[in-house]
Amino acid sequence: MSQDRSLLSPVIIGRDDLVALAARRLDEVRGGQGQFLLVSGEAGIGKTRLLGAITRLASERGFRVARGEVAPQDRDVMAASFLDLGRSMRGNAAFGSMGRDLLEIA
Repeated sequence: MSQDRSLLSPVIIGRDDLVALAARRLDEVRGGQGQFLLVSGEAGIGKTRLLGAITRLASERGFRVARGEVAPQDRDVMAASFLDLGRSMRGNAAFGSMGRDLLEIA
C-alpha cells in the first residue's frame, strides 16, 4: 500500500497541563471572560500538535475556528499573521464578511 502523506498522531504526551489550561480558557470565553493564550517555543517542541488539540477542543465546544500562521520570513511583512488569519476566515462561510473586513484593514 502506498502512502503519499505523513501521518500525525493526535495524541499529545506530556502536555496535559497545557491542554487543560487551553480547555479552561475556552470555558472562560464561553462564560464571557475571554483571555489571550500565546503559544511560542523552539522548532520541533510540539506547538503545531498542541494547537491542533486546542482547535479540536474549541470545535467540540461549538467555537468557529480559524488560524493565522507565520514563518520566519514573515517578520518583514507587516501584520503577516493577521493577513493569513483574514485569508483563512474569508474561505469559511461561518465567518461571514469578517475575513474580508480584516484583510481590508490589515
